[in-house]
Amino acid sequence: MGGLNITELPFESDKSLLGPNLTIYVPFELYFRFGSDQATLTFKGGVFGFAGMFNKLNEGNFDRAIREYENWEVANSDLAFDTKPGWGYQAGVEFLFYVNRQFGITAEINYLSGGANYPISGSYLGGNQGQLNTVTADYPDARVDLTGWEISLGAVFGN
Repeated sequence: MGGLNITELPFESDKSLLGPNLTIYVPFELYFRFGSDQATLTFKGGVFGFAGMFNKLNEGNFDRAIREYENWEVANSDLAFDTKPGWGYQAGVEFLFYVNRQFGITAEINYLSGGANYPISGSYLGGNQGQLNTVTADYPDARVDLTGWEISLGAVFGN
């Protein structure tokens, strides 16, 4: 994934604070399928689990958010985190159209709403015009936010 936001911090950022990373995503869904041999429409919903691997904090975006929050000219963070698996809810719809008996085209859209605990601790240094301050950072309630739309286009071989 290109980047994810982190919530439950004392400041906000309009840029991703985590990433890039590799995320393993496993959905568990119930679905209702309507259609024929030529096309199907599927409505689905359920839960998903996910785990981030090779996570990295985007230190540049973190430093920009801290600068804005503290109203400083400069900021430099030294933060560590603890990666935890997460879960959430999802709902979506899929349309599958078979061009012939062996080849189909699929379009799918899902809405995901989930998160994972992601405690962050460390410190940051910054200030204005030569006055530097060191601040201890402890965000035990921080969460990775995996909320948004997933759009998939694909091909199906075989019927």
